[in-house]
Amino acid sequence: MVIGITGGIGSGKSAVVEALKEKGLPVLSADGISHEIMTPGSALVETLAKVFGEDILVGEERALDRRCLADKAFARPENTEKLNEIVQNAIREELSDRISILQYNDPDQLIIAEIPLLYEAGWDDLCDKVWCVTAPEKVRIARIMKRDNVSRRQAKMRMKRQMDENEKTSKADVVIYNEGSIEELKEKVDKALEHMR
Repeated sequence: MVIGITGGIGSGKSAVVEALKEKGLPVLSADGISHEIMTPGSALVETLAKVFGEDILVGEERALDRRCLADKAFARPENTEKLNEIVQNAIREELSDRISILQYNDPDQLIIAEIPLLYEAGWDDLCDKVWCVTAPEKVRIARIMKRDNVSRRQAKMRMKRQMDENEKTSKADVVIYNEGSIEELKEKVDKALEHMR
């Protein structure tokens, strides 16, 4: 069974994922995969160079010049769309492959897939169940301000750019409210896991 973990910025997804890792469950991270497949010389980086031009690569190792890529990708809406499509497809394919390998090795294994933009990307089809982590707005704002060293206004702007929290929680199979201590959160994770087995 694949459990997708999602939730808005500042909700505490990482804390839930850590609690699941402590239980020895395999965790696949969409963000982690995205960093891995952007390494110099990777198939994805070479594809991006073909689409956006060789000048997005620097040095002998052909590393990605992210600023140059961003300048080109955000110059026109169709370029932004193209970049998102290429990168999202590569991440999804890799995530799907890794899920398949884990399922092949142990068909009864509970697999955790941490996908921050699960609903936005339409990747809920990769999961059997979706857990949405949430917290009151003021708690989320405080966490973002502390973690990213930004102002209240900047934190609110980041939250506004994401899907509405109520929409996310209404679609999820399990909602984990993360407004208390780490011990309380771990208890909630334990309870949610009991229902999955």
